Amino acid sequence: MSTRVVATLAVLLLTASQASCGLSDQWSSCQYIPGRLIVSFDEDVRFETGMTDAEPALVTNIPTLNALFSEFECTSAQRLVPDGILGRLKVAPDLYHTYVLTFRSEYPVLDVLDRLAGDANVVLVEPDLIARISRVPNDALWGQQWDKRIVGAPAVWDVSVGSSEIICVGIDTGVDWNHPDLTPNLWVNPGEDLDGDGVAWTDATYPGDYDDLNGVDDDGNGYTDDFLGWDFIRNIGNCAPGEDCDSQMDNNVFGQHSHGTHVGGIMAARGDNGIGIAGMSWVGRLMGIRAGYLDNQGNGGIPESASLPAILYAVVGGARVINMSYGGPGFSSHANEVMNTAWAEGAMLFAASGNDGVTDLHYPAAYASVIAVNATDNNDRLAHWSNRGTWTELCAPGASPGVMSTVNNTYGTMSGTSMASPNAAGVAALVWSLAPEMTNVQLRDLIFDTAHDITGNNSGVPPSHLGHGRVDAAAAVASFYPQMRIASFDLSDQIGGDGDGRLESGESGNLVLTCTNDPGWANADDLSMTISSEAPFVSLANSTVFLGDVVAGQTVSNSGNPVIISAASELDTAFWAPLSVTFSSPNGYRATRTLEVRVGRGEVLIVDDDGGMQYESYYATSVTQAGVTADERTTLTEGAVSSSELSQYSTVIWICGDQNWETLTADDQAVLSVYLNGGGNLMVIGQNVDEDLAATSFYSDYLHAQSQTGDGNRQLSGVPGSPVSQGMSLLLQGGDCANNSSSPSQIVPVNGGEPLFSYSGGGTGAILYSGSYKVVYLAFALEAACGLGQTTHQADVVSSMLVWMGTLDATPTPSAVLPRTTALRGNYPNPFNPTTTIVFDVAVSTHVELVAFDVLGRRVATVMNGVLTAGTHSAVFDGRGLSSGVYFVRMQAGEATFTSRMLLLK
Repeated sequence: MSTRVVATLAVLLLTASQASCGLSDQWSSCQYIPGRLIVSFDEDVRFETGMTDAEPALVTNIPTLNALFSEFECTSAQRLVPDGILGRLKVAPDLYHTYVLTFRSEYPVLDVLDRLAGDANVVLVEPDLIARISRVPNDALWGQQWDKRIVGAPAVWDVSVGSSEIICVGIDTGVDWNHPDLTPNLWVNPGEDLDGDGVAWTDATYPGDYDDLNGVDDDGNGYTDDFLGWDFIRNIGNCAPGEDCDSQMDNNVFGQHSHGTHVGGIMAARGDNGIGIAGMSWVGRLMGIRAGYLDNQGNGGIPESASLPAILYAVVGGARVINMSYGGPGFSSHANEVMNTAWAEGAMLFAASGNDGVTDLHYPAAYASVIAVNATDNNDRLAHWSNRGTWTELCAPGASPGVMSTVNNTYGTMSGTSMASPNAAGVAALVWSLAPEMTNVQLRDLIFDTAHDITGNNSGVPPSHLGHGRVDAAAAVASFYPQMRIASFDLSDQIGGDGDGRLESGESGNLVLTCTNDPGWANADDLSMTISSEAPFVSLANSTVFLGDVVAGQTVSNSGNPVIISAASELDTAFWAPLSVTFSSPNGYRATRTLEVRVGRGEVLIVDDDGGMQYESYYATSVTQAGVTADERTTLTEGAVSSSELSQYSTVIWICGDQNWETLTADDQAVLSVYLNGGGNLMVIGQNVDEDLAATSFYSDYLHAQSQTGDGNRQLSGVPGSPVSQGMSLLLQGGDCANNSSSPSQIVPVNGGEPLFSYSGGGTGAILYSGSYKVVYLAFALEAACGLGQTTHQADVVSSMLVWMGTLDATPTPSAVLPRTTALRGNYPNPFNPTTTIVFDVAVSTHVELVAFDVLGRRVATVMNGVLTAGTHSAVFDGRGLSSGVYFVRMQAGEATFTSRMLLLK
């Protein structure tokens, strides 16, 4: 007898002894597929007929087996794992003679099992166990990604957002390969990617690139055209309507049950793309596997005849992180051998401990090569329904208030150890991206050693039932990497500049960064800092600086060796120049931070004097949409504005918002008087300026207004013949703009002032003045005018005002200067009904795609898709047929991605 047979019998005898029952009785409490067994035959057994369902009988070269096959009306024996997979494993499990045996379903499975086990030509026989997936009912209010925060993922994302070299896979119910948050991260089988373009799919109805479709098993792994992965489900009865459970395996990994899509998103949904959620690994690869199905009762099942070959397929395909969010009570020698093989191949295996609130062993989590994961809530408390025990090894977020992730076609929350396991698996993928040279043994030990101790949060739970603690991504990475951050920076223009701290045309200055290494992280040894920028008209010198050793908690700067930053003499505009700051050490640490410096000077200065309410953002957007560059100045954080600063702008927009007093302080009035006497243009907006300044000479002499008793209302009309407001009507209703119209004031023009807007109930709400300077003063919250009900949008008022002041051409002509950067400017009008125009810049000729999504991440329209030349472009989005609400437009231009928010109001 072979040593393998002896070992197998030893395992079976041990299991039977522990259970105090016969061979088949160990599975009496398990669920399994009727009419099916997984059988390992002796190597001398040869099948002659009946290898497929289409053949009429099952016949071998062994008479005793033929008699049993005839008695139980066996119809087929199909290989569990093809040679194309087994032959590529370094140490293959002995599954070369293992088959899925199908017989008439009326015969009791365990009776057939006992009869086959008694045949000398059968090495091992087990039922096709169904591991059940289960989840605690969720709550509609659960919807935040607290799970990523509690394990410290944001701190790790500062260092790495994952790696496309780390392939994750969920052995589950399938993956929605059409999901916009999963498609960018889908694994593409290189052996089937004939044109080598890495494209996952080209048609939403077919799971693959038509350019690669040839009906051939190009990589020889036993599966034809497996572009994204494989569907291992076949011959399953009692399946839900629409579920693919026929007799053929195929390459479509989509399944009706969203469980697998949810698991996949937890690990590797695309991050930082403006829609949906972020997986633990933003850019990791997700292999598509369908090894489970949805039955008529709404339950999900994972048969071993699908899961075991799926695991080996994943390993051969390069998967390094394997998640199994399913399980049951039955020990399977076949499964145990597959798990050991996957571990020996270098993969990390995670599995859910189960949702029954017991300490009983739950497989596959309880296999020695698998990390068993319990579920905890947002307070690190073990869920009452989570299994636990000395056999479990780790805890991870999976309980209240539910884990938000992708589900088929949309997003949703689920709870269960099914969610905890992929969270732990995702942490492994994220940490592995920073140390890919680690073995699975080293990574497992690191994750265990750095797990967060949660015994204090779980009184009444034996500490040994919590494993090593709750998985902690930040602690794992902090054990071998530093965490460098930019605390502040200082930019001077003292090299050929005017000393105003702004880098303008032809000026150079010193850039000094103050940086810290976070406490609790590893020391940074021999640290260097390199600053770079792709911004136009900006150049850097002495851009690499050696910072030396920086211990945890220490702050350093390059004040003794500043970076030289210069603005080209051709610079004729203002913009935020992005800088990349890369920290690196010889030990492999590399982290990039970004900052922006203002270069050049805008045509308009927007003074944010609204007490921190951020109403200035509406005016900044309006000015930018008008094609005028603007600088912003916040008095709350930057202090009072000086006369010298104002003098460098032809136009100033001063926003007082809802401030009740000191809307314009005495110092403000003084510097504005000097500015206006010098010929400046001023726009003042504030609904309480009237009450605050009515008694001052500045109010009458420079704002050209006098207070009038009585309040205005939310509806205003432009004055006929006015160069700014003729034909306009305003509704201060908020919508997607500010909703702060609480005290609109009635005022009277004096000293040459003229009415600009009138309230529907009578009285003037705004004044303009034109003389040696120009002033527009609005005594109401213009930022609340969002164009509702076909009224005028505040952006139109700002644009008209800029034209009147001479800052903007009344009939602008297309600029001969091409955009310096590619950017999505936004849409106008916004809110809109039913159409809006999306405006964007393209710096160089490239392929551009504009796609609109709803708040659930579902694609609702492709607005534009094609190659565009450099320049400013626009496209119209038509919202007819869509419901009112928030939508997002995503622009993909070459390698760059931009996202903007739109509001449809009907």
